Amino acid sequence: MGTKWVKHVSAKQATPIEMTHVKQEVDRVLKVRCSRKAPLCVIREDVLSDLIREILRQVTIDCPEQGLLLRRILDHNEMEFNAYETLLRFTDAFVGRKWAEWQHWKADRARQISELEDTKRILEFQAAELKHKVDQLEKKNQEMKIKWDAARMEEIKYYKKTGEHLRNLLPSFGLRH
Repeated sequence: MGTKWVKHVSAKQATPIEMTHVKQEVDRVLKVRCSRKAPLCVIREDVLSDLIREILRQVTIDCPEQGLLLRRILDHNEMEFNAYETLLRFTDAFVGRKWAEWQHWKADRARQISELEDTKRILEFQAAELKHKVDQLEKKNQEMKIKWDAARMEEIKYYKKTGEHLRNLLPSFGLRH
């Protein structure tokens, strides 16, 4: 019942086979805890930080100077990770905001396109009406011109006939033309 586990640091270097076993054990733990390979997975971060703390502990026991350097490297990496995490969080917010702006812009453009298409249909209808009126006016104008030309020709004929008649009357009054 009260089993106690104690870990001892080995003085000899780990073999490649032992490293493979450790990697398989870490992968098994990650799989059991359902971690994701995506960045910022809390489970993966927790398991790997436990692993690195154990490695740091063993290195520090073996050589305190190397342990101190490793600790500084790990602190630096943690600061970088936190910076990337902050950037990612703000990037997500920025992308979300830009996506909302894009949707709003797209809806505005769709509304404007619809309004412009309606206006276009109205203007096309008005243009067709005006063209019809122009055609009617041109036809009416043509008919009036034909009538006016005919009346003018009649008037010219009348004046020519009257002029001819008056010329014929001139000799009867003793005048010459």
